[in-house]
Amino acid sequence: MDNKTILDTCPSSEFFGRTAVIEDICQHATTGAKPPFGIYLAGKRWVGKTELLKRIYHRLFWDQDVVAPIYYIFKPYCSVEDFIYDYLKNFARQYLAFIKREPNIVKDEVSENKLKHLLTDMGFIDISRFLSLYRKGGRDGDNITTLRDAIYTPIRTANNYGTPFFLMLDDFNLAANMPVYEGGEGLLSECVRVFMSGKVSYLATCYEKKISKTHVFPGSIRTIELNGLSEEASISLMKEMSQVYKINYDSEVFAVAAGQLEGNPAYIKSLMRAAAQKGIKSLTTIKDFIDLYVEELVEGSIGISLGSVIPIRNLNALRLLKASIDSKTAVTEEELFEDILCDYEEAKRSLTNICKLQLLEIDCGLIKWNGDKVMEDYINCLYDSRVKGRSRDEVKTRVALKRLKEGYYLQGLKVKSKVKEELLGFLKKFNGQMVPKTLFHNQDFLARYSGKVSMYEKEIEEDDRMSLPHMAGFFNDVKNGFTIIVGLGFCNGRYDEQNEVTWIIGIKENPAPVHIGDVESFIRHCNVIKSDFKTTAIMKWMIAKEGFTGEALKRLSIENIYNTDMVQFRILRKLIEDKDAILDFSDMEGLSPLKEFEVILPISSKAELVAARAVEEVGLDMGFSRDTTDQIKIALLEACINAFEHSMVKNSKVYCRFIVEKDRLIIKIQNEGRGFDPGIQSKAGPIVNLSGRYKRGRGIELMKELMDEVKFEKLRGGTKLVMVKHLKNKGEDRNEKRG
Repeated sequence: MDNKTILDTCPSSEFFGRTAVIEDICQHATTGAKPPFGIYLAGKRWVGKTELLKRIYHRLFWDQDVVAPIYYIFKPYCSVEDFIYDYLKNFARQYLAFIKREPNIVKDEVSENKLKHLLTDMGFIDISRFLSLYRKGGRDGDNITTLRDAIYTPIRTANNYGTPFFLMLDDFNLAANMPVYEGGEGLLSECVRVFMSGKVSYLATCYEKKISKTHVFPGSIRTIELNGLSEEASISLMKEMSQVYKINYDSEVFAVAAGQLEGNPAYIKSLMRAAAQKGIKSLTTIKDFIDLYVEELVEGSIGISLGSVIPIRNLNALRLLKASIDSKTAVTEEELFEDILCDYEEAKRSLTNICKLQLLEIDCGLIKWNGDKVMEDYINCLYDSRVKGRSRDEVKTRVALKRLKEGYYLQGLKVKSKVKEELLGFLKKFNGQMVPKTLFHNQDFLARYSGKVSMYEKEIEEDDRMSLPHMAGFFNDVKNGFTIIVGLGFCNGRYDEQNEVTWIIGIKENPAPVHIGDVESFIRHCNVIKSDFKTTAIMKWMIAKEGFTGEALKRLSIENIYNTDMVQFRILRKLIEDKDAILDFSDMEGLSPLKEFEVILPISSKAELVAARAVEEVGLDMGFSRDTTDQIKIALLEACINAFEHSMVKNSKVYCRFIVEKDRLIIKIQNEGRGFDPGIQSKAGPIVNLSGRYKRGRGIELMKELMDEVKFEKLRGGTKLVMVKHLKNKGEDRNEKRG
């Protein structure tokens, strides 16, 4: 810590991403020609408000002489008498230290008697006298007068001695919970009166955007919302600490961690220090990060810290918090109390106490969870342990499963932009290289290498190779979910019109295989783009993060469109960037693409046919017979239309998720709204007759007959239907037998 540090702050090497905010506030504080108005800095717990204020204080203390900075942090569970004395003493010490430029007056916390002598020696007799009179006011029980005098002290001091002040009031929201006298208004009301006078410049921090539900601040007040660190700043902080603690890391994993922790610097620092304490030398996978996170949440410093600021003393409070987290959206008090097994008054008291912890936000009669993801996990752990009676190991496992899935999803989102950037980077290196043709034909590639056949790049025959173009340049655009890149170059190393070539490359980055509809869309885009170029050769290439369905590969083959998944893509990149690369494809286990994707349907006429077309491709690709695939389609159509009919939310959607496993297809249908009763049959008319044998109207009965498993899950704000179809050996399917 350097000798300019007065208030305790973190090392400069651990402070990132707040420079612009500090500059902005310091400029505001020192600008003389301005109406005296305040800044309200809103941000969730531990997002870095205190650290920011302390650094602003240091800047104002050392780098200017226009205003005297005064920093005060409100304490929880503090009486008015204790506040008055603590506030006055801090004000006097900081003001005197600034005038004398002696930081030790603040750092060493000089005694009250010494402080009075210093004030008198410097001519600040009024401040010294007020400190002495304070105790008499307290003994006489005149808290209101003494409190108002204390709050107005900065204004009087500025008027008497000529130096204006910039007040920085940290955790100002706690003033609302500090009653001046029983049954009366809180300390917040008295402070608001001072601010409304327009005679003091200030900065106040709080958890919520609304500092008070009952008081109006001056119209000139300015609000700054302090969020978590940006992804870039979060990664920089984690890298810096990794280097200090000698921990190996992966930047992509840190990007996922930044998202999971919402850029909260306190969580980030706590996890990195815990890694060092536990002797962890590697954070290179999502699992490394999640394992560390879960340990810290349940048994480490994060859990201890959260336990100290979120004291949950009864199970009803825990149930209310759990219900608010699960609701996802704002709910009424009645809806929140619906599943809480206690009387109304008891639930109301629990809700009031929770709101004081700033975990719930109440606005216009609606209640909403106001915590972050880490707090959400902490509450879920407490609930599983105290209410559900689950063991510590099970609690930790549940959190790990949830966050690993989210981490995988976040990493997938990162790949979206990364694939494009990777492609743009190595397209520049296309310069007539000879590469294996199989890297542009997904079906041939999987057929050749998925059986653990040993094959080295150097052994590939000349006829099995193709020549890349000499790329001159490229540009890109996004079309309906596709990233389209157009590359212009020449073939055969001859730079003339006869050898000019255009490569049109489509990248599907979202977590779903390319299906036949995607191929048709890409072909349409190619036809539009092709009309703009007069080159003699057009080459089309699709790159898919999650691979291709069988129907899509057939169509791509017919249209002579190159097709590459991420395994082929990585191999191609290595071959281009490393001329001496020797690639061994002997173990291709686990390289097949993820077989899980989602179709989101608007509630509109015939929208369900989109899902039916997708599931048809999936079913046939898995090996289901045509009849069985038709049965799956009919069950899906019935489920989608039911979901449409029973969703009462305007402009809502229906979510269809298909999960392909080795021996079964799982379909999950979820709608938004009040949900639907499985016992109520649909009254809609017939649907498209897919196989010539079925019509709508039998509802749930029909789904159960056509699928192997059908179950419903009631959700808050909707219903989820899960249907399963098992892939049997040929001729063994129960529905085929009936036919």
